[in-house]
Amino acid sequence: MTEPTGGLVASVADFEALAAEGTVAPVQDPAAVLHLDTATRTTSRTTLGWLGSGEAALLVRDTRATELLRCPADQLPVALARLTSLAPVTPSERRERPLTDNPMETLLGDEPVARRAAFDELDAHLAFTLGMRTEEEERLLAVVTGPSGTWLLEPRPDDGWSLRPVPSTEVYRRFCALVPLALS
Repeated sequence: MTEPTGGLVASVADFEALAAEGTVAPVQDPAAVLHLDTATRTTSRTTLGWLGSGEAALLVRDTRATELLRCPADQLPVALARLTSLAPVTPSERRERPLTDNPMETLLGDEPVARRAAFDELDAHLAFTLGMRTEEEERLLAVVTGPSGTWLLEPRPDDGWSLRPVPSTEVYRRFCALVPLALS
């Protein structure tokens, strides 16, 4: 195994062996589990994560490799920001955009033509969904980013959806809110 980015490049079998040895403590008795799907027009990546014992373990899988990243639990928001390429964007004036359908399935899907069309329609560079679950609670977050800034996908009361423009710091604050939720 090598350490290209502070993590370990490994197969899923390697990860399971590490977990069985107790090397990855959060996997043994997690306070929370997370699932992060990210996609661009042409690539996608899945990250599975476990939080516990003051540590986070993230298993990042894309088409080329599987990488195990470990960090202190309080550094999880930083790791999530890096995995989602969260960065400040200074967009022009923006307004909430109503949508009839949830675009995330297409943005994160395997159909290349439909995915590119959805990214073009939303003028997006990256889309991601993050779910985190504890024994008591589950939180979901869906975000689209691009030249026009960062947008949260939220349900509307009329069964539709909306993309609400937000500063990227709001998404980062939501990442930060996950750690106490998981460790409380």
